[in-house]
Amino acid sequence: MSSSLSSDPNLIEVGLGEKVGTVFQALSMMISSFVIALTRNWKLALATFCIIPYTIFVTGVLTSMDAKIETNVRYLYSKASTLAEEALSSPATVVSLGAIEKIVNKYRTFVKSATTVSLWRGPLQACTYGNLWFAIHSVYALALFYGTHLVAWGDIKNGGTVLTYSLVPS
Repeated sequence: MSSSLSSDPNLIEVGLGEKVGTVFQALSMMISSFVIALTRNWKLALATFCIIPYTIFVTGVLTSMDAKIETNVRYLYSKASTLAEEALSSPATVVSLGAIEKIVNKYRTFVKSATTVSLWRGPLQACTYGNLWFAIHSVYALALFYGTHLVAWGDIKNGGTVLTYSLVPS
């Protein structure tokens, strides 16, 4: 209990410290990218915006699954920590009752369960980043494909606009 009370505020402070600035930077970059894209050529911009719902949905689902796994792992480690703290706070009682082996086995069970559950995080994060890169490359391909058609149809005067769309996300 005491270990979680001292570590949780530190985790929140460290987690929010740099991320707040990063979120504001990302939001301002996204808004300015939308403005630039819509003013340069709204047809190409709307065609490439179709990937946004897919990205938000898939990333949201996979991230929420990862958060559930992380919560479960933290719970199991908390249980193991509590067990160790109780055993180490009264070693004479543990020895006199002959519960050393029982406590060690229970601790190992908690840690092994946490390790087993956390093994799912790697493939889940790989799916998250794989889908994100799939979306990025798909929108590049769509911009190039649709942009060349817009150039051929005369809706875009030169290929520079298509090149701009290809360079903005990277």
